[in-house]
Amino acid sequence: MDMDSLNRQIKDSKRNSRLGFLYELDKVEELYEAYCLQRRLRDGANKMVKAYTDSPGSKEARESLSEANKGYKEYTETMCVLESEFESHLGEFQIKMKGLAGFARLCAGDQYEVTELKSLANHVVVGNVSCETKDLFAALPQAVAVDINDLGTIKLSLEVTWK
Repeated sequence: MDMDSLNRQIKDSKRNSRLGFLYELDKVEELYEAYCLQRRLRDGANKMVKAYTDSPGSKEARESLSEANKGYKEYTETMCVLESEFESHLGEFQIKMKGLAGFARLCAGDQYEVTELKSLANHVVVGNVSCETKDLFAALPQAVAVDINDLGTIKLSLEVTWK
């Protein structure tokens, strides 16, 4: 293969890559519009359910309430399907624990006393971090530090990757 042929293939590959990205973007926008429509329909059905619930118990009101409930359920199910499709197009975040940062006297191999926490929930919040989620949508892994204690002197180092 000569250099011109390689350059042409590279150019075609870049164009196809851009076209694929634009297709994905169009698909996500289409899903978003469909989701918004279903949400508006579900909100309308919910208002109808409330109105028929508050109205006198005539036969027509009960039938209308039943239809409004069916519509609400149908719109909710459709929204769940659309959410699933969204997830497949948007990717996922993978989080790896990279280490523990803190006082200079902490060394690799040190053992730490862990206090067992009991709660009614299945999980206990160890630390809290807030960030712009748009910053995590990046081609390269992003480093995130989470405070473990109230003073912030011990931090958990995480690596967030979007795939």
